[in-house]
Amino acid sequence: MHSIHQNQIQSIASGSKSHQLSVDKADVEQISELLRNQYRIIDISDTHYRLKKEFENLKTLRISLTEKCNYRCFFCHEEGLDMKAGWKSKSEAEVYALILRAIARGYNDITFTGGEPLIKYKEIINILNRLNQEHFQPDISITTNAQLINDDIVKAVEAYKGKVKFNVSLHHTNPEKYLKITNPKRQDKEHFEKIKQNIRLLTENEIFTKLNFVVLKGLNTDIEDLHDIIDTAVKLNVKTIKFLELLITNKLIKFYKYHYTLDAIISTLKDELRFVSENLRTSYYEHIPTGLIVEFSHVSCSMGCDKCVLNSELILTSELKFHPCFFHSEKGLDMSTDDAFDKNYQLGNQHRIDYGKKYGNKTPFIVNERGSLTSKTEYQYITDDFERFEAYLLGNCSHFKIK
Repeated sequence: MHSIHQNQIQSIASGSKSHQLSVDKADVEQISELLRNQYRIIDISDTHYRLKKEFENLKTLRISLTEKCNYRCFFCHEEGLDMKAGWKSKSEAEVYALILRAIARGYNDITFTGGEPLIKYKEIINILNRLNQEHFQPDISITTNAQLINDDIVKAVEAYKGKVKFNVSLHHTNPEKYLKITNPKRQDKEHFEKIKQNIRLLTENEIFTKLNFVVLKGLNTDIEDLHDIIDTAVKLNVKTIKFLELLITNKLIKFYKYHYTLDAIISTLKDELRFVSENLRTSYYEHIPTGLIVEFSHVSCSMGCDKCVLNSELILTSELKFHPCFFHSEKGLDMSTDDAFDKNYQLGNQHRIDYGKKYGNKTPFIVNERGSLTSKTEYQYITDDFERFEAYLLGNCSHFKIK
């Protein structure tokens, strides 16, 4: 698939919104791989299939409305930026002008993120209203911890003529474990119940809602935790949940002990899952007993620098600067005028392509690089008397558990 990826990168760099190729019918393995990666067959000859893939990442704009957050999740990578640097958010007018600039260039999917974007929920409401008034209908996504969801934002979403979805970062469905992971700045005994009420407010008004869980070893990876997550989603009338890989950066190396593979989660639930499809980052399954769609999503950086152009959205900080690589960009690229947008979009893409050529399927950072980490020790034992060995471990190793 390496040459296929390179051809896609060249297509994206040249401004193309799709990639096509012809594959011999006898090459079943390659055809299967392409179909799993969301290519579709558009023509069939006697000897070949012609397949096509649309590049959704060319149409997706992700804007951080504020770097401030009302939560303090211990594993937060802060988009690779120094949040103590005093980022200055742009005005609502500047954000809206940037959105129109993107729409004029074919972007039809806008994500509001942060920090916590609903700190600026009034600004989001005004933007939705203006888009309605000016007859623009891009898809809108709001990535939030759900604490600040209220009737006003729900009414604005219901009135919006385009599609809106909420991606709720939940991480756990046990109240105590949830608070341990997210560490809200303000909390009380009913904190988690309020979060669930806010999620119900969305689903009861038929607003698409996805629950996101960063996979954290020992905190939300046991079968009991996974089943509780699924049961809670069903009770809240949520149709989709996503498990996200924990991103380990140089700054977060001490949290490697929480790293747990997505494959391990899939293996734990293997008898309950039916594979649906996959792309470079995400695998999609149906949870057979409930009908839930379960997504397993890798961190873009863990795929390697040569996949960045294929994976990355156009991501802007609250200063409306484009950082083509959040983990190796001292200064963002200006997008405040039409000329700057066009020039720096190409410049940023070229930056990603150059890093791809330099680092291939690796990165210049510690991003889930098992070979670079020294904090993990594993032991393997072989015994012909398991019961005696088990008794020894139970009596002498305080961390040993039988599952």
